[in-house]
Amino acid sequence: MAVAAVRRCAAAVGQGIGSAVALVPVSVVVIGGGFTRVADDFHSLVQDAVSAHPLPYVSAARVVPAGLGADAPLVGAAALWYRRDLLP
Repeated sequence: MAVAAVRRCAAAVGQGIGSAVALVPVSVVVIGGGFTRVADDFHSLVQDAVSAHPLPYVSAARVVPAGLGADAPLVGAAALWYRRDLLP
């Protein structure tokens, strides 16, 4: 049951990424945070969902793990706080 839930979650994340890439074409999408470590193959499951997208430029997008690992969201939040004076 847990494996099925992780697969559904990865498929949903992949579909969401596919929708975002269809609107804003990028070639690489970085995902990170605690839940991305729920399974060793989470990133590949998300990549499979993105690769199944019918638009070729979307399905060509690569999904990679954040280089900062589980600390990526914390570092991003700290960077946003540090640069808050640049926000509108």
